[in-house]
Amino acid sequence: MIRWQIPLVMALTLTAAGAARAESADRDKPLNYEAASGECDDLQQVCVLVGDVVLVKGTMRATGDRVQIRKDPDGYQYGVIQGAPGKVATFRQRRDSSQPGTEEYVDGSAERIEYDEKSDTVKLTSRARVRLLQNDVPRDELRGDAITYDQRNSRYFVSGG
Repeated sequence: MIRWQIPLVMALTLTAAGAARAESADRDKPLNYEAASGECDDLQQVCVLVGDVVLVKGTMRATGDRVQIRKDPDGYQYGVIQGAPGKVATFRQRRDSSQPGTEEYVDGSAERIEYDEKSDTVKLTSRARVRLLQNDVPRDELRGDAITYDQRNSRYFVSGG
């Protein structure tokens, strides 16, 4: 098992509905990950991790079989996490609560999950599912071939299936 802590920052966040957003403190947390194997190129600003990948950034936890993380020259970061053949990648992240005394989480899965820091979007593709949980009780659920969440405008788009 290989474990790393890197300065590349990737937050696979998704907010299904309402005013609550991903835990704001997560933005400043380092990205820690472990995988069976991996390769990072500091000159190209790309990391590829393979085999039982676990990413943790603050309250966000994502799992999959393969992850590619890259950083562009302007400092924006992008991530793609894929499930093993026939399986899905997953993520879970705490949200800033919209109601005192409640804990809210976003829980999602898809064969492929993409995060684009520059456009502030998360896209789940193939067997996509997103659930909003309040105190670990499901409140809302979305399913489709693709789910895209625009974090800047608090909107989500579901297509297919």
